[in-house]
Amino acid sequence: MKRYKPTSPGKRHFSVSDYSVLTVDKPLKKLVSFNKRQRGRSKGLITSRHKGGGNKKLYREIILGEEKRGIPGIVKTIEYDPYRTTFIALISYRDGDWRYILAPDNLKVGETIVCSEKTPAKAGNRMILKNISVGTQIHNIETKTLQGGKLSRSAGSAGIILAQEGQYTFIKMPSGEIR
Repeated sequence: MKRYKPTSPGKRHFSVSDYSVLTVDKPLKKLVSFNKRQRGRSKGLITSRHKGGGNKKLYREIILGEEKRGIPGIVKTIEYDPYRTTFIALISYRDGDWRYILAPDNLKVGETIVCSEKTPAKAGNRMILKNISVGTQIHNIETKTLQGGKLSRSAGSAGIILAQEGQYTFIKMPSGEIR
């Protein structure tokens, strides 16, 4: 995130995404698809005014769950995604598969990540909530096992692990709610 100096009241807490971390302009072709948009039209005729237009966008297929459990992967690129506020990372897994994931802050090209039940706590690694230490910031949180991440997926948002009690983990969400 790029933060501006408070030269005026409007710029006091102003921040934007820092696009200097992006490494590639074009996405990997086999992981994108085109979604035909019919904004404001039915059978080609305008039915809702002032809708439509804009640039054509390619949808990047992103894994939000634990599909690649136990297989290490290397971060190849960090890219922009027009459908999300956060950046995405292209991962090359050891079994030869390529996938996109949501890129956490401080993830660098060339780092190795792994999704396992217990891994070292570093940017990009995924593990079960009960194995994460208290006070750690987390993102892309699953509400039910093997359903994929549902919470804290936007840029800059993260939940904080407050406590571990038995089979429950208490998380403070970005909204302040404790789940």
